[in-house]
Amino acid sequence: MYVGAIKATYRIRGASCLKDKRRPLKSLKDRLSSRFNCAVAEVDSLDLWQRAVVGVSLVSGEESHLQSQLEEVMRYMELDPELELVDIDSAILSACDMGGLRDGLDY
Repeated sequence: MYVGAIKATYRIRGASCLKDKRRPLKSLKDRLSSRFNCAVAEVDSLDLWQRAVVGVSLVSGEESHLQSQLEEVMRYMELDPELELVDIDSAILSACDMGGLRDGLDY
């Protein structure tokens, strides 16, 4: 099992309050979740009007499939017309990297 994560930082042009920030972020999160079947959340800079940090996670049984999915999601995240992508980074972890994953599971 492989887990992929993306961390993207956006600048929200024209936002003058948290309400202005919420609309384009909700739209992005809903589209990502629906299109790529991934988990999406705002993970940092929650109280800043013109900045948002979004986290995305995906799970796959094959590392190569996960890598291609991460790349596709990142390309999609760059194209949002209401949000300016400032920084983006990704990582892949294998079950071996997540030591003790099996310890709490009953089979």
